Amino acid sequence: MLKDLQNEQDNRNIFISNIGICDYKLPISIKIGNKVYNSICNISSNVALDKTNRGAHLSRIVEVLNDYLYGKEITLDDINKITEETKKRSVTLGVDLSMDFDIILERITPVSNKKSYTTANIKINNTEIDNVIEKNLSISLYGTMLCPCSKEISKYGAHNQKCKATISLYGNYESADLNDIIHIMESSFSSNVYSTVKREDEKYITEKAYENALFSEDLIRNLLLGVSEVYNDKIVAEIINYESIHEHNVYARGILDGKSVVRSKKRV
Repeated sequence: MLKDLQNEQDNRNIFISNIGICDYKLPISIKIGNKVYNSICNISSNVALDKTNRGAHLSRIVEVLNDYLYGKEITLDDINKITEETKKRSVTLGVDLSMDFDIILERITPVSNKKSYTTANIKINNTEIDNVIEKNLSISLYGTMLCPCSKEISKYGAHNQKCKATISLYGNYESADLNDIIHIMESSFSSNVYSTVKREDEKYITEKAYENALFSEDLIRNLLLGVSEVYNDKIVAEIINYESIHEHNVYARGILDGKSVVRSKKRV
C-alpha cells in the first residue's frame, strides 16, 4: 500500500482556511428557466484543513467536479450538491466553490430584425464553514448610457458610452429567475447594445438612448428597484461606465438588503 502523507499529523497548530484548486476548466451545460446554455466554466474549489492534518487530498476535489459537471446537464440547485459532496469526500468543515462562465443570449435587432448575440457573465460563489452557508450569484452584461447633464447643456447631441452592469444576488439565488433579471438589467440602460447593427438599428439605438438619458446613480437605483420586484433577498448593483469624454471611468455601487425595499417607488 502506498503511504498517505496527507493523513499524517501536523504539530505546528496552524489552521488553513483554503487549500484546493483554481483555474480548472470544464465544459458546463446549465439549464436556466426553460433553456439550456453550454459554456466553458472556470472553477476554483477549496477546502478547510484542520490544524492537526498535514495535507488535503486535492484529487478528491477534482473528482467531484468531474463527476457532477462533465457531460451532465445541471441546474442552479445542483451547485449546492457539489459543495456538499466536496465536503463529504474531503472530510472537512469548510468548502469554498467559485464558478465563472459566460452564456450567449440571442437577441433580435430593433428595426432590421437581424439575429444578434450578446454575452452575459455568470459568477457563482458557495461557501460553507461549520454548517454556516453563504452564497451569491452575479450577472454582468453591457448596455449603453447617455448623460442627461450633457444633453441638457449641449447645443448638439450628448456624450454616451458603453456600460457594464453587475447584479449580485445573496442568499438562495437558485430561487431567482435569471432570465427575468437579465431582462430587467437590459431594460434599465439608456439603450441595449447589439453585435449586429444596421444603419436603421444605429439610428434607433442612438435616438432611444438620447430620449432615455440616465445618470449612473439613476441606473443603480433602477437596477435595485427592478430586481427587487423578482428577488427578495440582499441585492448588490454595480456599474462601470467606460467614459467617452474622460480619461477615467465611472464606478457606482448600491445595496438593498431585502428588507428596506420601497416597492411603490418607480424607476426613472
